[in-house]
Amino acid sequence: MAVTEPRVCGNDFNDPDGLADLKEKAVVIPRAKKPQLTHQILFQDNGLKKVVKDFPKLKFQGKGHEFEDLKVLMAAYKKWLKELYPYKDDFEELVWKAREVLQKKEKTEEGAEKSDPRHHLHMLRFQYKKNKANAGRDSETAKRVAENRAKALEKKRQREAQANASGQDSETAKRVAENRAKALERKRQREAQANASGQDSETAKR
Repeated sequence: MAVTEPRVCGNDFNDPDGLADLKEKAVVIPRAKKPQLTHQILFQDNGLKKVVKDFPKLKFQGKGHEFEDLKVLMAAYKKWLKELYPYKDDFEELVWKAREVLQKKEKTEEGAEKSDPRHHLHMLRFQYKKNKANAGRDSETAKRVAENRAKALEKKRQREAQANASGQDSETAKRVAENRAKALERKRQREAQANASGQDSETAKR
């Protein structure tokens, strides 16, 4: 009886494990799409609002240290922009992209106006001036409170000084009165002794 040997194809030598079929069936995972830089991103709480709120708190050295101060400012801008939109590594490129976005109105798919950057910037400027005015009023109020407190403390000190002076005056007056009373008592005693001596001498004469 003849024995039939199994047939071997050429592909079996090139792909003995059948990886070609697995490759065709493999699922390709799409790369996450980078979000578009929009008005919504730029005008959210950690967007330009954060710049207006936090950047005035930066510490600068002042005149004579302009270069160092500029480095501090640019480092703050880089950090803020990187946290806001961490999808571009080139800072200058991202700055120009943000500038481009802020120069155009956003529209819906139907062509209707969706967002006007000038309106957002106007509201941001209005809020900044309002906060600055409130801060000025708060500082003025704090100044008046400090002045009134200083006046009250001064009045209290004066009252205490007057009370101490009055206490000292009354104590002095008391001692004067006591000394006067003692002096009068000694005088009365001397007069009494003198009268008694006079009476004794008159009696002896008689």
